[in-house]
Amino acid sequence: IRNQWRDGEETRVLAGKDNVVYDYCGTVYCHCPRTNKRREMAFGGFEKDRATLKYRCPARHYGRECRGMDQCSAASG
Repeated sequence: IRNQWRDGEETRVLAGKDNVVYDYCGTVYCHCPRTNKRREMAFGGFEKDRATLKYRCPARHYGRECRGMDQCSAASG
């Protein structure tokens, strides 16, 4: 797959979330507010009413520990 972004960025910040980014393939990641560790977000299904895909916090979904969960804007979903 050829990178279609011409500005050279590897990821872009999701609007309204300061620690959630996505790449040109559509993979969504969150960054821990404390450690800045990047984790791929868990797929949460399709929301029919809004015609959109849902992604969930990987720490909550998989039961992992994240030190920045209390400060994270993506922890609720």
